Amino acid sequence: MAPARTLWLLAFGFLAKEVFGRPELGRLTVDNSSNTTSKSKEHNLRWNGDCRIRRGLMQVYIPGCELKKIISNGCYGYCLSYARPDPQELSKRFTKMCSCCQPTELARMQVMLRCTNRKGKQVPRPMRLLVARKCACGPC
Repeated sequence: MAPARTLWLLAFGFLAKEVFGRPELGRLTVDNSSNTTSKSKEHNLRWNGDCRIRRGLMQVYIPGCELKKIISNGCYGYCLSYARPDPQELSKRFTKMCSCCQPTELARMQVMLRCTNRKGKQVPRPMRLLVARKCACGPC
């Protein structure tokens, strides 16, 4: 039986340089007919949050291989969540809605790790990771 493979993602720290994605608008149906255009945009931002792609530094380690630092895309930001009294049963329960910033489109990225084989020789080892291509607020 082959030993189980272990992968550690040691850190994901966000870099100062950002790659901004566009949050998906209109997840909730809201009547903005009485609002001006600027208020409508502000309302959408409040309801849809500020969910974006950001580049981050990640350290990847597999036993028998050297630690590798890579730059990868992740999703970062805030989305609407609330709990309020249920209009149908004000004294009995709350209506809850939660959304979180998450990938809506993924891509695969390949990195090469330098590993030591059983004979002590350094050999390249490909590793595939998922990275975010687009982010938006969605159900948690």
